[in-house]
Parts: sequence; structure tokens; C-alpha cells
Amino acid sequence: QRKKQMPEVEQQYRKLTADLDSARKSHADISEKQVQAQLSEVLEKEQKGERFTLVEPPPLPEDPTSPNRPAILFLGLVLAVAAGVGSVATRESLDETLHGAASVNNVLGISPLATIPYILTERDHASQRRQRRLILVMLLVLALVLVLVIHFFIMPLDIIWFSVLRRLGI
Repeated sequence: QRKKQMPEVEQQYRKLTADLDSARKSHADISEKQVQAQLSEVLEKEQKGERFTLVEPPPLPEDPTSPNRPAILFLGLVLAVAAGVGSVATRESLDETLHGAASVNNVLGISPLATIPYILTERDHASQRRQRRLILVMLLVLALVLVLVIHFFIMPLDIIWFSVLRRLGI
């Protein structure tokens, strides 16, 4: 008969153990709250627990402290220009072709008898106009990209606008 009652007794034992654990936790919570209440009462009596009121909220920063994005963009721009100039200079120094009468005179030591000028055709003029339009479009796209980079990586444009207006006194 004891073996039959064993699961029931074990279940009751577990329930009692769980109740004891929850009672201990609630006792610990109540004790902790009582200690905090006593501490705050002592602080109020000694007037060390003064209350502060927020008169004016702190202003939001207008620019981040790090990373220094303008310096990174400027350094990237300088390095890109330097790489472009360096590659062009290397290409020109390795080019051994002759261009014009002066080059022939420098290499051979004698002037050529005649030179044939380059005559621009209508096709060349159209090509130059297309190149000018392409350069204009590329400059506009570059300006747009620059504005977007400033907006997303340096400072939003509306904050820049209001900062300029504030400095102008408007």
C-alpha cells in the first residue's frame, strides 16, 4: 500500500517544495523593499535625497563626435585625385610614340619637311558636342551624389540649412 501512495506523496512533496520556494522569494522581495524604504526614509530625514527638476532639456547635438566623416571624405578625395594623376603621369612617361613636329625634331635632330594638320569633320564636331553634353550630365550627377553624401554621411541638409539661417540671424 505504501508503494501505491508513493507517487501521490512525491507529488505533494514537490508542491510543498515549490510553495516554500515561492514564499522564500516573496519574503526576500519584501525584505529588499523594506530595506530600500528605510534607506529612502533616512535620506529624506537627512535631506540628502533632494529632488531635481528639469528646467530645460539639453539640446540635441548637431554633429557627431566620431567618426570624422568630412576628414575621411576629404582624404578619400585627395587620394583618388593623387591616384588619377599618378596613373596618368606613369602612362605618359611610358609612352614612346611621337606626337607633332617638335617630337620628331627632338628625336631625329632635323625638322620634318611638311606636317599634315588634323581637319575636323562634321562627325568630329558632333562627337565633341556629345562629349560636352556627357561631361555636363556627369557634373550634374556628381553634384547630386555630393549633396546626397553630405546629407547621409556628414549632416542632414535641413540641419545645415537651419544652422546657416541661425548664423545669418534670420
